[in-house]
This record gives sequence, C-alpha cells and structure tokens, in this order.
Amino acid sequence: MHPSDDPAREPSDKAVIVDAEELPALFDALRGRGYTVVGPTVRDGAIVVAELASAAELPFGWGVETEAGRYRLRERSDTAAFGHSAGPQSWKSVLHPARARLWSADRVTGTMEAGEAAEPPRYALLGVRPCDVRAVGILDQVLTGGQHADPVYRGRRDGAFIIAVECTEPGATCFCTSMGCGPGVESGFDLAMTELTDAGDHRFVVRAGTAAGADVLADVPS
Repeated sequence: MHPSDDPAREPSDKAVIVDAEELPALFDALRGRGYTVVGPTVRDGAIVVAELASAAELPFGWGVETEAGRYRLRERSDTAAFGHSAGPQSWKSVLHPARARLWSADRVTGTMEAGEAAEPPRYALLGVRPCDVRAVGILDQVLTGGQHADPVYRGRRDGAFIIAVECTEPGATCFCTSMGCGPGVESGFDLAMTELTDAGDHRFVVRAGTAAGADVLADVPS
C-alpha cells in the first residue's frame, strides 16, 4: 500500500503561498528525506522528464505548442516553471521502467545477488499533471494487487512522493476528459501546487494531501 493511501496519515486542508524563490528549499527538503527528484526540464528541443540536481533545471520561461503530430518549444513572456501542457513522456518511465535488474549471478563463485527488488529507489515526482495522477492510479490497480503484482513497480511506487502541479495552460492534445479529470487534482498526491505568475509575482499555492506531504511542506518557507 502506498503511503498516500494510509488512513492513519491525515492530510492538511490548509493551503499556503510559496514564493518561486523557495523552490530550492523544497528540493532540499526532499533530498534530506532520501528522495531523488524527477521533474520536467528542457532537453533536446523538448520538455522531458529527468532527474533534477536543482530547481534551476526546471523549464522556467518555456512553454509548448502542440497539435496532432506537432510539438514545439516556445518562449513565454513570464518565468513560469510549469507553464506547459503534458509532455511527450509519461511517469510510467520512472515507476515502471522498460529494463530493471531483478538479480545477478556470479558463475565463478556460484553466488546470487538481488537487484532493485531488494532496495528500490525513492523518487519525488515533481510536476505530475492531474491526468497523469489519474493514470498512475490505474497502474496501481493493475500492477500492485493480486498474484500478478509487479515487484519493480510496487517497490518504486511505495517509495514515491507525488507532487502534482495543476494545469494553467491547456494543450491541443490534452486528454483530461478521457481520464475523467480536469485541470485541478483532487486526490492521489502528497503535495499539490498551482502556479501563479500574475502582476509580475511568481508564487505557488501549495496544499498537502498526506501527512508526509505536510511534513515536507513544513520545511519550505511560506
């Protein structure tokens, strides 16, 4: 069971305002708890999902233009870090990678050693859109229960910290309706952020969805 589903963990319903300049503090709070931060960044002419060393790697000031069969970066008139619609990748690449080492063997010594199944990485997924939060919930139903549960997915999912970012920029290829959701997120997250860049100010409205999220948020100046 993922920590977000633990009934003993009570979320906080109080939203706070966090200035964009405090994003490094969020990174510090996550890394201090053993998380590797994964989020959007500009690479090879696209906004992709990758491990982030710091908040400076977020795609500040970049948006996208999407149409059927078309994807282009565009410069924004503000400094929004999440002012783009869902990108060409999904978070499944992190939670359910195409390749994973389950074990290794040494033919000389005849010994075997467990791989990722023994010590799965702990990821903080930053910038998960509401449609992707819903998609992760569907993967949970398929890959974490029953006799066919996937050990790699379950290990990564149980240790994952999800930071949802609510959408402020629609895209021509968005699929909110097909996932039964909207630009806002209601559940399935540890933290939820709404980015505001009006009147020259850059800040986030942040709320916690779990006690683990509230614990991290308490370490971020607001």
